[in-house]
Formats: sequence, C-alpha cells, structure tokens
Amino acid sequence: MRDVPPAQDGNSGTCPQDGERLTPAPPAPAAGAAQVFGDRLVLAEQFTALLADSGVSHGLIGPREVPRIWERHVLNCAVIHPAQR
Repeated sequence: MRDVPPAQDGNSGTCPQDGERLTPAPPAPAAGAAQVFGDRLVLAEQFTALLADSGVSHGLIGPREVPRIWERHVLNCAVIHPAQR
C-alpha cells in the first residue's frame, strides 16, 4: 500500500486512477469488544474507523497498525479505563 493523502474529490481512501485503497480498511471488532464496550460498541467502531483513516494520514498510528488496531490500541485502553477510577 502507498502512503498517499486522500484525493480531494471526495474519494477519500481510494486512488481515482486505479481504485487502489490508500489506507487499509479497519478490521471488524475483535472478540470481546462487545463485552468491553457494551451498547457503546458502535461508537468504538466509529472511532476505530476514524483512527484507521485519519490517524494514519496524520501520523498517529502507522499503516501497519491498522490490522491490529482493536487488540493493540482500542481494547487495551478500554480495559485499563475502569481500573483508573
């Protein structure tokens, strides 16, 4: 995959010339995500999609992190949060 900014024509995430995906699509929620997030799973999925797209283009995470975004970045932070109360 190429690390290229999204097109300005509204085709964010795809290359208009050949349809190649510029940033990997976020993976489906990991096992246990529904148990951790409960009724807020939809919000976690939206955050993960944003992190996989804009997070990569803005340098928050690398493109190789997208396939493991749930396990390495989202779930491990979510389970720590209740322990911090």
